[in-house]
Amino acid sequence: MANKPTQNRTVGVWYGPRLGRALWLLSGMISSVCACFETTGDAMEYLASISDTDDATIELCQNQIFSIGIQSGEFDTDKLNLTQAVASFQGEPPLFARSRTHYKCGQTGGSGGNCILRSGDVQFWTVSTPKAVQDVLVEGITFES
Repeated sequence: MANKPTQNRTVGVWYGPRLGRALWLLSGMISSVCACFETTGDAMEYLASISDTDDATIELCQNQIFSIGIQSGEFDTDKLNLTQAVASFQGEPPLFARSRTHYKCGQTGGSGGNCILRSGDVQFWTVSTPKAVQDVLVEGITFES
């Protein structure tokens, strides 16, 4: 199961002269955790790991080119789920339309963040579901052929 990225944070807690300094030094190591997805595959695995009734925000890392792969093999699109769809691509999978999902480039979703989805058979795909897909927001992502 994919891990949801965690926000960078510093843990500055003062428990006395010696212990407080040790915790403060340790906090520098904790703060280096990534707060964005570096691959579309990791982002899609995260979406597949949560309930489809949950709201989701997918923050793609800034200044990245995401090289989308091509579909490999045949599959039944009427019965396809997100995990099967991700596995059906050679290379990075496209972003998938999923209800209540916010895709954004960096923390702000600004177009200056330089998140580029390039090439591939399809870059943003709606997987067949029994329910209509609604409430999908895409911010600051550039699509290139």
